[in-house]
Amino acid sequence: MSFGLKSEEYPTIVKYFDLPWLKAEKTSNHVLWIRWNQGDRLRFLERWERTLALVDGQGLVKPKVVRMLKNPDQFLDTIAQVEVAAILLTKGFEIELEAKKSGKTPDIFLIREGICIEIKNLHTDAVLLEQALTGNAEVVWLRDRLPSAVEEKYDQLPDSYPNMLVVFAPPEVQFDEFEDFFIDIPTTHNLGTGEVTRGKPKGFFYQERVDDTKIHTKLGAVIMWKDRTRRYLVNPNANIMVVEALLQKITS
Repeated sequence: MSFGLKSEEYPTIVKYFDLPWLKAEKTSNHVLWIRWNQGDRLRFLERWERTLALVDGQGLVKPKVVRMLKNPDQFLDTIAQVEVAAILLTKGFEIELEAKKSGKTPDIFLIREGICIEIKNLHTDAVLLEQALTGNAEVVWLRDRLPSAVEEKYDQLPDSYPNMLVVFAPPEVQFDEFEDFFIDIPTTHNLGTGEVTRGKPKGFFYQERVDDTKIHTKLGAVIMWKDRTRRYLVNPNANIMVVEALLQKITS
């Protein structure tokens, strides 16, 4: 195995991907294959093994989840789903992955709380992230990626449930930039008096139809998720609110 990797160090990865898959040339476009065979300087494999093992220990890795993990186009979102699931388990939540709710299939369902969670990973993939650290990758701005990603996930939220969206943000993204997308409140400053005037909010949470009714009422809250930072925003216009105590528990 390349770069001194030992299969016994990653038993859960090997369990679900198996060594022939991890070595096969036909899977060489997959992020996991690249990390396995071309080096893992940023230690993604350790992180993925740890979270997969925790979720696997609870018997939550369904065949559908395995299929998505093996799909190179779905891997990043799905491994993010597994990472969030692992954190929720460590915080005492009872969860289900890929549960059927009101004709939709949320990524994670909090069983006791009855809350649906969708996950979106906005990280560049592991290859591009390493390139970015060496200055060899183009910068992709949050504002260029977040709108379509959020709309995609919003369409997957079920009706009649409180819903949350967790967005994995790149390390360089600041919370203010994230907040501005969801709660964009224009302000004007009077240089003479120092007075600050706030206008009508117009972010994602406040977008309206022509009859002035709010559009994005299925989404109760959103969490920006980074390696060492998790912060939330509550949608004041949600049909079903998400309790802040719950959000504080998840993000603590």
